[in-house]
Amino acid sequence: MIELPRAALCADQLASSADFFSFGTNDLTQTTFGISRDDIGNFLNKYLEDGIFQNDPFISIDKEAVGSLLKIGIKKEKKQTNS
Repeated sequence: MIELPRAALCADQLASSADFFSFGTNDLTQTTFGISRDDIGNFLNKYLEDGIFQNDPFISIDKEAVGSLLKIGIKKEKKQTNS
């Protein structure tokens, strides 16, 4: 399971020794933002009010950061398995 940014960035290396993999988006979000899903309730409303977050990143995937990591991981996996 791809749950860390580094794993997404190295998905081609993982694909060479795995039949398949999936993305753990909650853990990937936590490690990308450096925030805990357990603690976000303490500051989410303030972050939303201040425009730091547009949405709760655990409800709606952040396309710019987490989404980019997903795309990179998928692209690298496909490149590895098609070679």
